Amino acid sequence: ACGQLGSVQIDLKKYKEAHMNSLRAMEYFQRIGALNDAGVAANQLGIICRETGKQGEGEQYYRLAMELAERSDDLGAVATYAHNIGNVLHEQGKLKEALASYERSLSLSRVHGFLHTRMNVLDDYSELLEKDGRFADALKVERELAHLRDSVIAAEREQSLEEMQVKY
Repeated sequence: ACGQLGSVQIDLKKYKEAHMNSLRAMEYFQRIGALNDAGVAANQLGIICRETGKQGEGEQYYRLAMELAERSDDLGAVATYAHNIGNVLHEQGKLKEALASYERSLSLSRVHGFLHTRMNVLDDYSELLEKDGRFADALKVERELAHLRDSVIAAEREQSLEEMQVKY
């Protein structure tokens, strides 16, 4: 319940309360061995720290979240947390490290079919490649992202048409 309350408080931008509840949830989940849930709470703490301008502390929480996700074999969470680490490293001006985190997230997302994570990472990755002066690579990433978006739109249209056919 503390973790869920922390999540709601993040949405309400009540960061002090969210921090307290997310920290309590993380400690509880670690105590009972629920590593995946502890990782989710650690990720929430990372979000809170980033939102309050504490990028260094946020990075530590994101790394803890990723470590817990790795120990619980949750590759979807590892991909998400690698993306979050990339974002916080980007914000700290650590571009090479951020690129490596994005690449790890992308690799996992491609291999395991985490489409939405992949699309989110590609968007941030292309921006960072441009900042690094790698324009040709950024263009390839943008093309991949455009292709994925088009595929998602086409799939949504097809599903919508199928639903219409069933109704009528």
